[in-house]
Amino acid sequence: GYDIFFSVMQDDGKWSSPFNLGFPINTPDDDYFFVMSADGKRAYYASATVDGMGGKDIYMALLDTDREEPVTVYKGAIVEDESGAMPMDVTITVSNLNDGELVGIYRPRPDNGRFVFVLQPGQSYQVTYESSGYEVNTEVLHVPKQTSYREINRAMSLNPSPLRPE
Repeated sequence: GYDIFFSVMQDDGKWSSPFNLGFPINTPDDDYFFVMSADGKRAYYASATVDGMGGKDIYMALLDTDREEPVTVYKGAIVEDESGAMPMDVTITVSNLNDGELVGIYRPRPDNGRFVFVLQPGQSYQVTYESSGYEVNTEVLHVPKQTSYREINRAMSLNPSPLRPE
């Protein structure tokens, strides 16, 4: 059946040889879709075990906490402006100020305005929020070097542009 393997990107940019995670994560049955949490403490996977609840069940495995990943997860939501309108087609651009590299371009969910992205520690970032009819909003984030997982939660309101048509 299917098994889950693990590989690590090394300092030279090459991947280590993959190794089988073994029991209890891999079973004689089919094991699928291994996903680690952002903090590196938990993993979720589906397995079609004989003694499961049926079909493919979802399991959680607690991982070695010494492997905790030092990342910052930025969770946010675009909220209504002062007139009660929700900005549409918002684009969020994240750039690394240390090296000038583009980290990513993100779009909030259209149904609730929520978004999420991951930032590496020891870096500074510029986050720019843009939407037609609204002023551009820019913030600078300094993510300190750290040895653990961190979350930033933020609600972001955009101001209508003075040039916005009524």
